[in-house]
Amino acid sequence: MKIRRYITMMLFLLMYITATAQNNLSVGKLTGGQGKDVLIPISLENTDEVVALQFDLQLPFDRSSRTAPTLSQSRINEHTVSVRNLGNHKYRVVVVNMSNRPLSGNAGTIINFPMAVPTGLDPGTEYAVSLSDVIITNRKGDNIQGDSNVNGSYTVQRENAPDLATTDVNITESTLVPGKSVTVTWKVSNIGNADTRSGWTERVYLVSNETEEAVHVGNTYFSNTLLNGGYIARNATFNLSQTVGLEGEVTAKVVVEPSSGCGEYNADRANNTSGGTAELEKHLFLTAPDNSVKEGESMRLTLKRSGDRSMDETFSIASSLPEHAKVPATVTISKGQSAASFDVVCPDNNVVNTYSKVTITVNKANGYPQDVATSFNPNRSIEVE
Repeated sequence: MKIRRYITMMLFLLMYITATAQNNLSVGKLTGGQGKDVLIPISLENTDEVVALQFDLQLPFDRSSRTAPTLSQSRINEHTVSVRNLGNHKYRVVVVNMSNRPLSGNAGTIINFPMAVPTGLDPGTEYAVSLSDVIITNRKGDNIQGDSNVNGSYTVQRENAPDLATTDVNITESTLVPGKSVTVTWKVSNIGNADTRSGWTERVYLVSNETEEAVHVGNTYFSNTLLNGGYIARNATFNLSQTVGLEGEVTAKVVVEPSSGCGEYNADRANNTSGGTAELEKHLFLTAPDNSVKEGESMRLTLKRSGDRSMDETFSIASSLPEHAKVPATVTISKGQSAASFDVVCPDNNVVNTYSKVTITVNKANGYPQDVATSFNPNRSIEVE
């Protein structure tokens, strides 16, 4: 009796499994390169007749614009496919037959979906390719999908690729002056096992050896290719800002950023940076907004500092003729700032002045080695020295 009961239960279970819809989609698990188009296979296993299906396909990258999705000829029966872009690499795929004819067969690839794999990906990285909102219909329009749809993936394999290395960075000048130029030289080598497919951008910085603060001074561009094992000597001259924000010993840092089609792996970019040192002077600059001022009016002068901005710095101000050009006793450049302004007031004394000029001087302090001054005649015009 127990054996008969067991056999009966197994028969019922087999009948249940047979009666349950086993109509499911699955996405393949692929391994491949980058910088090219690949076809993502989507398969259908079905125990029932399937007339149409719809699903949303989430890709890690864009659909290829060079290749159209293709249906497997062994499975279609005058079916057609349409695709709608839902945004963020998500696509709605619809496979239909306008005559309500079923798909052929019960297993195998139903559609190959093209995906454009970019460059610059890390080898070994697995990217998910997933299905959602799956609808599988029969002749009556019933949704007969099962509950075992399977997602896939795309794993990036390592292929021959360029590897850019930046070396021999030097600053031509031993001493740098704010407001003047700096010339940097360096070498870029391709130490990988493939030629570059395009160029790169070189971003040049000055970095304080004391504080490690970096200031971007300019970019250069290389638009050609570089052969495997080759190198190229590079140089560029940039104008330093008067308010560069650094002082003392600095290092020129060159960062090579490959363009999207260059072919270098992200994981190989640690050697794209190198540097060389020089001494950067610190200077004060006093500027005027105009070249003239009348008695009875005021004029705002701006004091700029080229050095470190990490603290407040106060400087004393002097006028050679304080009765004719009045100034505050001090001016303070606040922490985090490179400049501060103050007013020079020129009273109208209704007298023709006998002196030739008045000089406003900001006195050196806080490690700045030189005073800075500007001179003018309150009757006439300013002459900036």
